[in-house]
Amino acid sequence: MEGTQQPISPPSQGKGVTPPKDLVHDVSFEAETLAFEEKAFAALAYVWVMFLVPLILKRDNKFIVFHLRQGISLFIAEVLAAVLLWVLGVIVLAVAPLLGFGLMQWLNRIVFLFFVILSLFAIYQTFRGKEWKMPVLHKFAQLIKI
Repeated sequence: MEGTQQPISPPSQGKGVTPPKDLVHDVSFEAETLAFEEKAFAALAYVWVMFLVPLILKRDNKFIVFHLRQGISLFIAEVLAAVLLWVLGVIVLAVAPLLGFGLMQWLNRIVFLFFVILSLFAIYQTFRGKEWKMPVLHKFAQLIKI
C-alpha cells in the first residue's frame, strides 16, 4: 500500500457562527459592487459628528443613507448618555463625594468604551458592504427622515 495515495477530500463545510438574520440585512449590497468612496462615507456616519459630511454630500445613496440614519441615532444616544451620566454624577457626588467620584469615573469609561466598540463594529460591517442593524438603535434610526 506504500506508493498509493489516498485521494484528498475537500474539507467539510462546517457551520460557522453566523449572526442572526435580523441583525445583518443584505439588500443586494455586496462588498465588491460598492465603491470604496461609498463605504468610506457610510463609515463616517458612525464617527461622532462626522455624520454631517455624508448628510451634506451623499444623501442620494441608499447604502449611505441607511448607515447615516444609524449614525445619527448613535450620536443622539451618545449625547443622551453623556447628559444622563452628568446628572447622575452630580447626584452621586452630592451624596458621597469620594466614593461617587471613583464610581462615576469608572462608569463613564465603561459607557465610552461601549460606544467606541459599537461604532468600530458598525464601521467594520460598513466596509464589508453590509447593512448591520444596531440592536435597539435601528428602530429609532428608521424614524429619521433624510
